[in-house]
Amino acid sequence: MRKFVKALGVAGALGVIAGAPVARGAIVITEIHYNLNGSEGANQEWIEIYNTGPATQDLSGWDWGDSQDGAFTGNFPAGTSLAPGAAAILVPQTPETFQGIWGDGIQVIQTDVGISLANGATALNELVVIRDQNDVIVDGVNYENNSNGWPDDDNQASIYLTPGAVDPVSNDLGVNWGLSAVGVNGAFQAQTINPDIANAEVMDIASPGTVVVPEPTSLSLLALGGTALLARRRRSMNSTA
Repeated sequence: MRKFVKALGVAGALGVIAGAPVARGAIVITEIHYNLNGSEGANQEWIEIYNTGPATQDLSGWDWGDSQDGAFTGNFPAGTSLAPGAAAILVPQTPETFQGIWGDGIQVIQTDVGISLANGATALNELVVIRDQNDVIVDGVNYENNSNGWPDDDNQASIYLTPGAVDPVSNDLGVNWGLSAVGVNGAFQAQTINPDIANAEVMDIASPGTVVVPEPTSLSLLALGGTALLARRRRSMNSTA
């Protein structure tokens, strides 16, 4: 069993970059897989969102996309929701295909279209956002590649939000993101090569459905200079798509 959570961050510039108001909420972007092994496309790239709040979040009519490019998916179907303390993957692949790659028990919200994410993203592009039913940005991440503290992708591994930074403010900073590595913070190698990428040669590495979060007691220990202990649990499933 694994436990996951996100930290709090600051992103006052997002509203200006995206050209839309930002309404901070419980839903946070915690993982981005923009450079899978092989010549991946928009239909294989995905992001993970996590519910930091105490209640189930209705995601009916929400969408996600690249706000800088003005590219968004269609609205999530009525009845789509995310339980408190749960994570979901947003991807055009079917839940069956995605779970066939990564394993059972991962909540997948299948989108009608894919979003093409740049491998060489900079501070001036690739603003990944999740929007509510009124098209108001709930969270956004302007990720970069190997600059300003952001990890350098390796055509295989995702980038993920590190423990202690699971919130819509902390996830704006590159230093709070890491490159997925097997056995670190819940990351593992896929159980098969992505069947929708013709020239993929190795299994990807990521932690879909998993967000590592320090327990409150661990945060107290950190404040006292102690060592934080990470409890883990597997994310629950609660969505229709």
